[in-house]
Parts: sequence; structure tokens; C-alpha cells
Amino acid sequence: MGPERREAPPQEYGVEQFKGDLQRELEQELRDWELDLQSRDQGDTDALEIALKHVRFKRGKKDEEGVSEEIENSAQGFITRELEREDIRRRMEAIRRVLAKLSGK
Repeated sequence: MGPERREAPPQEYGVEQFKGDLQRELEQELRDWELDLQSRDQGDTDALEIALKHVRFKRGKKDEEGVSEEIENSAQGFITRELEREDIRRRMEAIRRVLAKLSGK
């Protein structure tokens, strides 16, 4: 009979492990928000092109009220999307602050 193998005692999930897991989660969330912002920027470009087509079409039909309405709707849409981006940027900055605290910086 050979020597008995002893299993290593299970490690307790400690503070450092938790901080590491938390840091990885926050870094992933930060990357996700960065991709979201890039996607929204492309969405604005697409929205601008679509709105321009609508305005040109309505101008061609001499629909000045429709032109004005299209421009107003576009302006409100761009404002809303910019406010959403500001919220995302605030979240990203908060994540960066938490990451800095976790790393002791």
C-alpha cells in the first residue's frame, strides 16, 4: 500500500478572488458600453441619411409642413440619442472609478 493521498482543503472564496471576479465583470461591462456607443454613432449616421431622404421627398412634393415636421422629429431623435450617450458615458466613468478603487489607484 502506498502513501495515502490527501485532498487539498477547498479554498475559501476570499476577498481577492471576489475583487478579481468583480474587476473582470466591470471590464467586460465597460467594453460592452464602448461597443454600444460605437453602434449608436453609426445609428446617428444612418438616421441622418434616412431623414435627409424623407425631407428631400417631401420637398419634391411641395409638402413644407411635412418637411418641418420631419426636421423637428429628427432634432428630437438626435437630442434623445445624445442624452442616452451622456448617460452611457457617465456609467462608463463610474465603472472606471470603481476599477481604479479596486486596483488601489
